[in-house]
Amino acid sequence: MDNAYKRKKQPQQVRAQVLQAAAEVIASRGLAGMTLDLVARKAGVSKGGLLHHFPSKQHLVDEIFDSERQAFADTCARLMADDPDPRGRFTRAYVQTIVFRLSKGIESEFLDACCLSMAGDKPLSSSWREWVLGQIVAHGESLDSVLGRMIRYAAEGVWLEDAMGVSSLTSEERRTLVDHLVRLSHDI
Repeated sequence: MDNAYKRKKQPQQVRAQVLQAAAEVIASRGLAGMTLDLVARKAGVSKGGLLHHFPSKQHLVDEIFDSERQAFADTCARLMADDPDPRGRFTRAYVQTIVFRLSKGIESEFLDACCLSMAGDKPLSSSWREWVLGQIVAHGESLDSVLGRMIRYAAEGVWLEDAMGVSSLTSEERRTLVDHLVRLSHDI
């Protein structure tokens, strides 16, 4: 008689655990330091279990990136829906979304993982850039706006500094910076 305990299959939970573990590994070790063995151990699953959900490291990275970009886009859309001023609307939402998501714990790990992944992966960074450029055009902002670029670059600098773990901004300083960038965005 076999009395071995068998864990109930919960594929969505396992998938979420693997994604969370991968984001944490990327945030702490960088994309180059992420191995499937390390992610599987951190997630508490076998490597075979991980490979069942994500057949390769690239599939795992792409899934993290795609899910974060969608969550990011959803947050931007909610903010834009509540913004009555069409001038600079996307840029304001972009800045606010970066800062809002950085303050959200688990979501921040995914955002950090995406930021660090893009720094070392040309296809991911190109994909993000194309999404941003598409949003700028879709929301009536000019791709040639120097002010718009400066504002978005400043927000991305805050994001990168946070992802690298070297931010010296206090919450109050970050809020002041964001408020200033948002005010400037009305002049785009």
